[in-house]
Amino acid sequence: MSGKFPGEYKEPFTRDYERLHRKVTKEACEQLDEKGYVVIDECFGHGWASALLEEMRWLNDQNHFKPNKTQFALTQKGTDGKPQAFHFVKPHIFEVDLHDASLRTKVPELDA
Repeated sequence: MSGKFPGEYKEPFTRDYERLHRKVTKEACEQLDEKGYVVIDECFGHGWASALLEEMRWLNDQNHFKPNKTQFALTQKGTDGKPQAFHFVKPHIFEVDLHDASLRTKVPELDA
């Protein structure tokens, strides 16, 4: 699982931060606060979105996606006196940990 994305993107693109700033409006942020989600169409532009998708596919091909897990702690302690927690795997939901700096360095656009 080492290696780095080869950097050969199928389409030309630029990192258009101005477009990103225009698309993430005050109204979009308010909807995110109120509803917990927001849909922003054409946020990155076709080329940059395609590059991000290629990197995500590469991460998947390299087995960097892991099953999503949720942990619930119990208020009562176990028989050994230690806190207890139950771990649940969400079926068909996978994630990649981009908080991991060593993983981000493998994918330049997702690290941008």
